[in-house]
Amino acid sequence: MGRFESSLFVAQWRLHDRLKYRNRWLSGLLIGAWATLPFSRDKRWHYLLAAHRFSYGAFGSSFGAFAERRIRSNLEKVVDYSSRVLASRSGVDGSTDYAFYQRVIVLKEPVFEGEQLTEKGVLLIKFTDSFVYLYRNFDVNALMEQFYLVLEPSWSGYAQPSILTWLQYPQPILVQASEVRDRRLLEQIGGNLKPLPIGASDWVDHRVFHPLSGYTKDFDAVLIGNAGLAKRIHVYLRAVSRISDPDYHCALVVSRYGQYREKILNLIDYYGLSERVTVFKRMSQQELNVLLNRSKVNLLLSLKEGSNRALFEGFFAGTPALLLRENVGVNKDYVNEYTGRLVDEQSLPDELVYMKQNWDWFQPRQWAMDNISFSRSTERIAEHLREIAQAEGLGFTGTLYEKINVPEIFYPNDPDGSARRRLVEEHVVPLALNQPSAAAADDDPQWKQDRPVRGRARPFAALRRTKRSPRREL
Repeated sequence: MGRFESSLFVAQWRLHDRLKYRNRWLSGLLIGAWATLPFSRDKRWHYLLAAHRFSYGAFGSSFGAFAERRIRSNLEKVVDYSSRVLASRSGVDGSTDYAFYQRVIVLKEPVFEGEQLTEKGVLLIKFTDSFVYLYRNFDVNALMEQFYLVLEPSWSGYAQPSILTWLQYPQPILVQASEVRDRRLLEQIGGNLKPLPIGASDWVDHRVFHPLSGYTKDFDAVLIGNAGLAKRIHVYLRAVSRISDPDYHCALVVSRYGQYREKILNLIDYYGLSERVTVFKRMSQQELNVLLNRSKVNLLLSLKEGSNRALFEGFFAGTPALLLRENVGVNKDYVNEYTGRLVDEQSLPDELVYMKQNWDWFQPRQWAMDNISFSRSTERIAEHLREIAQAEGLGFTGTLYEKINVPEIFYPNDPDGSARRRLVEEHVVPLALNQPSAAAADDDPQWKQDRPVRGRARPFAALRRTKRSPRREL
């Protein structure tokens, strides 16, 4: 790809930013579509929810507030729409069997005295499409009679059917929400969805990501991301190209995901950075920890995503962060005087130079251990559930099992996942409408080799909802 093609690619990337994340009128257009479809059963609610999600990219926009008010005043219709969409397999995509059973974990086992339930268990489900699988393939009322649910969505923008459909149930459900506007939406709606200001950032394994001795800070910055448009790697390369210091060297980790890897590599030549940027491809967590230890600052330049984990893996490795001030998805309280700086995109070159000179003023690991370690996150969930159990007249003794994201879900001292699979097999699978053996499938090498991707046949018989749990009247 020559300079002309590279310049066209950068223009495409900037246009993508402008149209999808920085378009102050997109949310308004979606609201217009909602208003012109008063007799459509489903499409109008699709557009209203989308209007709220896209308003996150337009700071100060009144469209988001308008959409929120309309969601609240039409909540029963929105929830009914969400339920219909999730029930239809031609609607919202859900997990495969394999993915779901990789992303569910028992944090507390239910306690019975004879046949009497005395303490509910706690079940955490990770990734938004896993919520769809749970809804379609389980007797949800029976599940929530035995468990409190904790949902860990994978992307910001919670005005979507896979989250709002859970408003139909009377039982309280905890929802992790690192983005402040997601928390506000759930708080304003009220009901049974209780937001917590945590996310994937709060489940890093600090035993893997930690400071190492014997390494020098030979990279002035590092950015870790996939090869998709959302990570905005071009902004990183452009900022580095504007730093006049010829000794400024940085690292770029480009994962196997995303369709633009080769174009990104060509952009390094386009910006004249072949001698100043070192590119790494797929890395183990241990290798990534070494790279973070070699780097003075860790960047996240996306405009919108979920609760990013890589930024906070850097905290535990002792590496401060630079985060775009206009980012949607990351809890910005986590980027503070101890951990790094919030920056504007136009000042990024100056901020990179500042961090090269002052990175050692920050103490990100100590702050992270005190505030966002997986132990502290587990305690925060337990604190809320004890209050809920007390209000329900149930006990809540003992502590929760801790969990980590690596990136899939594990207990900290269960590296092969056998304990997690055993508890899922014992407590969760029996509540499925059909009961595949999650543990057996997970241990079967042939099953893993043939695990499904979207559009391929699934190894278990297709799970179909044979009965519908009754909805709560709103």
